[in-house]
Amino acid sequence: MNGLPRHQDWDWLIRVSSHPEVAFICVWKALVIYHIDGHRKSISAGRDAGPSIEWISNNTLVTPKARAYFFATQVAVRCRSLKAFLKIVRETVFYPKALLIGLGFAVIPRYVVSRMRTKAATHA
Repeated sequence: MNGLPRHQDWDWLIRVSSHPEVAFICVWKALVIYHIDGHRKSISAGRDAGPSIEWISNNTLVTPKARAYFFATQVAVRCRSLKAFLKIVRETVFYPKALLIGLGFAVIPRYVVSRMRTKAATHA
């Protein structure tokens, strides 16, 4: 887990969930509200898909379906090259919903996604 440039929380949750004595309880209520300044640099906001591709490619605890949706949501939003785009298609092709989500995120300009997120946050 040390040295991960991105997805540290996911990595920890996946690793701890592989222990049979660990159980997760879902609480469908906001327990914490925090504000992230739009001008603050964030590891998660990085545009390079490389760290995300490397992390998911080296994670043996993730199912093929989860891997496809990870590519559709986490890699596709950072898609900046034909190579990354083709990797997204290869990784999601057996899961049609993931493929459509990935293609959508890969081709929608980032400023449109940012506006959609801002609009959704103000209506929440």
